[in-house]
Amino acid sequence: MNNHIITEPSKTIRALGRQTLQGYWGTALIVVLLGTAITSLPGFILGRLTDSSILHLLESIYNILVTGPVNLGLAIFFLKLFRQQGPQINDLASGFDFFMNATSLYLSVMVRVLLLSFLFVIPGIIASIRYSQSFYILADDPSKPAAQCMYESAVMMEGNKAKFFWFNVSYIGWYLLANMPQSMVTMRYMPDITMYSPEQIYNAAASIASNPLVTLAGLCTIFVTVYVSAGHAAFYDLVSGNLYVQQDPNQVNY
Repeated sequence: MNNHIITEPSKTIRALGRQTLQGYWGTALIVVLLGTAITSLPGFILGRLTDSSILHLLESIYNILVTGPVNLGLAIFFLKLFRQQGPQINDLASGFDFFMNATSLYLSVMVRVLLLSFLFVIPGIIASIRYSQSFYILADDPSKPAAQCMYESAVMMEGNKAKFFWFNVSYIGWYLLANMPQSMVTMRYMPDITMYSPEQIYNAAASIASNPLVTLAGLCTIFVTVYVSAGHAAFYDLVSGNLYVQQDPNQVNY
């Protein structure tokens, strides 16, 4: 397979993703919310009910079983969105049609990144970037085994790791802005640290994190997640050679 070096600036790639969201913001928001709910809601509910170690173990097993298919479903949806192929909400569920491949890929990437992270933080970050295209590759061909998806992602990202890193950094302003409502609500309920013990502050922080108002305020970040996901789909089609930008950044060819 060929290695395509991306030369387009982050601004152009963001614009490509943003343009494809026109008319689909509502659908994309629902898909991301559903994906977040599937992976996070059971753990959130269990955490409020009990602190049992067995339930925490079950929560971990559940996350392992659903995260891969959900990631694949999101990749399928956003690729169809970017390619203007009529994305639908039920595309999220299509990831579960390839449960074994999706779960195998998720575990393979997670283990590789974690092992390298134990050595030092930077190798773990590099590994996560190296395999960042794996689920898009699987979305294009769900029959591919995990090792093949990871290999192809590694080849694609040769010479593109820095570009991908700075592309993601270019969204930081949006994330900071989207996190302001949640930060303001959190500070409203956070006790004065000069008047409480560290244990009391920790317990208060845990209680605040599960506060429905804090959760509701945090939904602002979903908009940024949708924006970033569309940009990632654009990045994948550029790095895989499926797309190139003409001199006018508003005109693209497949």
